Amino acid sequence: MASTAYDRLDTLRKLNTQHDWINCDLYRLLFKPELHILAYEKIKSAPGNMTKGSDGRNIDGISVKNIADTIKALKDESYQPEPALRVYIPKKDGKKRPLGIPSVKDKIVQESVRLILECIYDSPESPLFCESSHGFREARSTHSALQEIAQQWNGTKWFIEGDIKSFFDEICHDRLISLLQKKISDDRFLNLIRKFLKAGYLENGALKGSSKGTPQGGIISPMLANIYLHEFDVWATDICKTFTKGIKRKPNPEYRSVVRKRSYLLDKCGGTPTGADLLRFEELDAKLLTIPATDQYDPDFVRVRYVRYADDWMIGVTGSKELATEIRKKAGEFLRNDLKLELSIEKTKITHCTGRAKFLGFLIGCANYRNILRRKIQGDRDHSHVRRAGNTKIRLWIDRNEMLRTLRSERFIKTKTGRDFAISKRSYVHLDPDEMVKRYNAIKRGWRNYYRPAMNIRVLGYVDYLMRFSLAKTLAQKYRTSMTQQFRKRGRSLKVMRDVNGKVHTTQYWECDFARDTNAFMINPRDPDALVKRWHQRVRSKLGMDCCICGSKESIQMHHLRHLRKGGKVAVRGFNRILADINRKQIPVCHECHVQIHAGKYDGKSLKDLHYNPALV
Repeated sequence: MASTAYDRLDTLRKLNTQHDWINCDLYRLLFKPELHILAYEKIKSAPGNMTKGSDGRNIDGISVKNIADTIKALKDESYQPEPALRVYIPKKDGKKRPLGIPSVKDKIVQESVRLILECIYDSPESPLFCESSHGFREARSTHSALQEIAQQWNGTKWFIEGDIKSFFDEICHDRLISLLQKKISDDRFLNLIRKFLKAGYLENGALKGSSKGTPQGGIISPMLANIYLHEFDVWATDICKTFTKGIKRKPNPEYRSVVRKRSYLLDKCGGTPTGADLLRFEELDAKLLTIPATDQYDPDFVRVRYVRYADDWMIGVTGSKELATEIRKKAGEFLRNDLKLELSIEKTKITHCTGRAKFLGFLIGCANYRNILRRKIQGDRDHSHVRRAGNTKIRLWIDRNEMLRTLRSERFIKTKTGRDFAISKRSYVHLDPDEMVKRYNAIKRGWRNYYRPAMNIRVLGYVDYLMRFSLAKTLAQKYRTSMTQQFRKRGRSLKVMRDVNGKVHTTQYWECDFARDTNAFMINPRDPDALVKRWHQRVRSKLGMDCCICGSKESIQMHHLRHLRKGGKVAVRGFNRILADINRKQIPVCHECHVQIHAGKYDGKSLKDLHYNPALV
């Protein structure tokens, strides 16, 4: 029954609120077609699924029969994952990161396994994963990790920037399986995961085995990485509790000495110093403003905090640098001895709060103000006074040099004689002008939303200036004119107008402010009913429905598009125009109609020619 798999998943989530619960008979869940349909619905719209895997196929043309064949292979345990197709993508440091592209069949099975693991390790009511883990989890993101640092790490003096050498490529398979066995007692389910780990990859046509590591790009890899590093999260949490001590800092002896000297001077002068005593009093008063009232490195007051996103982690220490060095050494020993991983000592830097540590694209530390901060304190009966304010709040900054380096690598700007100049984005020249403007807007909107909490968000004003001129030059190259002529024709916002079915649509370069908001973190609360909503989505799945073109019930497949571009006949041509009109990237068709679509035989069809409108079903 369709509800059986959902009931089992919901039961899994409830049972695993008991952290000592051991899960059995998970493999049989993979025999449920509705679970595979749920997995398909989760991954179907990702553009990467239109990239061919090592088997030469993409998600276009998938059918209920494919799922039935996969389940049959799972039942007799003859299922064998295909090796992933390995490609390399460039990194910011000039190196290349390996990326594995699994076959579509393996993606659906991996997503099914991932969903089961999510119910075990990350249930909404009581997740097994630690609160310090923010990577690849529902309602958690880089912003949730950064928010924790900005709002809960005040007073931190030293930052340990964790860096694990080639983490995804160095995961020990045996150690990972032993960690999974703590919660799972099902040999067939664990053997399936081991098959994915041992599947290997194809590189330049040659098959290579994998004795360790999880393939980056695999759907199951992030979940397995979180399970593997959960042991490090538990260790780091214990370290935080072990070293944290003290309720409040001791008074600063130097500060108390100056206070006593000033009090003595006031008593000596009867409360009103004059002449040389006044100058001495003002000197002592000014000195008090430069000395902290408490001992900032009190050995009896220590706070240690920890946060992780994927394989990037950071430990904050309110204490001495010697303590931070000791914790870094202990972290390296734990990773090496327990998880068979190597900590890069050169990249795992210990940075003072005034020196700006790097984490998740931000610089993190305390602000360096030229003048002493003062705060107005409101007292009783409308009386108020001004007192010195502390400067221990953790702030975030944009790394300006890194952002400009990204613009250069993406070919939006170039540097000549020490200055940055906007250039044409040649890979966009073939696009329609409205699509070109939309892509620039998407990049700008992403940067603004991500860097909104930064103290120096106005750096994006300079980036905006460069991107605007880059867009103008790209339009100029497309129409073989000059940048000046494009601004004269389209205005400062570079408006692009297009006639769509008698209506004029205007697209322009997005205008926005760059106001600083240190609390503008984009975090959605966790939805405890997310599984119910996903299951409802599976119920409405069109996989296996009748052909929407001819109404046939035989050999039904799903026709997929990589991108859905809305608009008129100019923007979307051929049969894809029908999908744009109904706002769908996938439609059910029979095998014969699917062949006709790819052959261009149905390019002249309209919505009224269809057997039914799939948008209304």
